[in-house]
Amino acid sequence: MKFLFGFGATLYVELAKIITCVAYSVKAILKFVFALYRSFLKRESVHMWIFTKTGFISCVQHREKPDTMIVRARKLEHLAAFVGKQHAAEIFTLDFSDYKYRIELSRAIFQELVANQVEQLDYPNFKNSISDSEHDYRQACGATWEVCYHAFKSND
Repeated sequence: MKFLFGFGATLYVELAKIITCVAYSVKAILKFVFALYRSFLKRESVHMWIFTKTGFISCVQHREKPDTMIVRARKLEHLAAFVGKQHAAEIFTLDFSDYKYRIELSRAIFQELVANQVEQLDYPNFKNSISDSEHDYRQACGATWEVCYHAFKSND
């Protein structure tokens, strides 16, 4: 069967598939751009990364509430391990963000949680303290160490 310009139905089906893929790609790109824009509008200041043997978190001061910290993580388990059972129910998600899992904490509670991490420090080698079940996290910490080693080693 010939359609417009003499092309067969197969070509039109394939063209429809391509258009659908492009539409999904554009939708994904727009979601990403919107998330970046939203992040830009809600800029947060005073930024800190914390690597513990149970995970990686990012901490920032809330832009509009100076006595509030926003603690963020890419993995729920990492944030839950940092805040503990007492605060785990307060964790919320922010889809399409680089740090999907978040919690808002008063500065005083945040300081207590950081102090708890210091009190629990019980290892002579950080990378080796990371659980075998967290292989990807251990690899990421090793890579971070290596980048910092080369960036900060002296030429003496």
